[in-house]
Amino acid sequence: MKKLLSLLTAVVLSVCTFTACGGSSHKDLEKSRYPSAVNADFVKVSDDKLFFSDCRKMFPIGFDEISFYVKCDSRKQYYYGEGEKNALEVKKDGEWYTVPYKKDHWKAEANVLGRRTTSAVTFSGNDSDYEFEAGEYRYILPISAEGETGEPLVVYPFRLYDSYPYGDISADDIESCIATDMWTYEKLTDEQTEKLIAIVQKIKLKNDSKVRGNDYLGGGEYFEIQLKNGEKIQIHTMPNKDEIIISGYVYQAVDNKTFELKLLYDSIQK
Repeated sequence: MKKLLSLLTAVVLSVCTFTACGGSSHKDLEKSRYPSAVNADFVKVSDDKLFFSDCRKMFPIGFDEISFYVKCDSRKQYYYGEGEKNALEVKKDGEWYTVPYKKDHWKAEANVLGRRTTSAVTFSGNDSDYEFEAGEYRYILPISAEGETGEPLVVYPFRLYDSYPYGDISADDIESCIATDMWTYEKLTDEQTEKLIAIVQKIKLKNDSKVRGNDYLGGGEYFEIQLKNGEKIQIHTMPNKDEIIISGYVYQAVDNKTFELKLLYDSIQK
């Protein structure tokens, strides 16, 4: 009987170790200081400097830096730093946890979020002592104005992925699919859409860099996929390079997929 009780105790302890008793994936992380973090009502956040679109919010786990834009619609001038109060957080089991910073990367200087202006904010994954995994994250930036109490926040939510994020899309996920250039828009047939999906699903891509300016794109040829969840995916063909631009990021294409996309685009336009 004693042996049976000892065995049951060992089993319980083992289960406890690998489940909720410790939460092995985040047991060393502190819970968020901002559990209900939302953007202050006078700020807007976007990946687009002109605020034509919402945040793209999708990056590879090996990211170096992430930049976003904050539009301040206030008569006051706000300030923010790059120090201990800023938080890079990860969502685990429905709760937010703070990703630890390397303390020697904290910076004390104040940056200005001007009155009714747009400012760029950049943060680096290299500033954190954390092995990033695919999942939900957010960057929280406390801001302050002279003579003001309280602590308004700027919140930038995003996701990290460990493989091409749209490699598993299907016809069931798609609301519409068009091929476009600067002058025309051509809706794809069901057959053409299926072909585009088949090409996209087979793409094996390695993240290179974010597009810097429209000159990189050359022509205006691209496919636009509208997903049923409201997200849009833009896939630019680069006929003179073995590259594909997807939603503003440059990827190295393999298996001749750039050529296949170009053939499909040309066939649609004809």
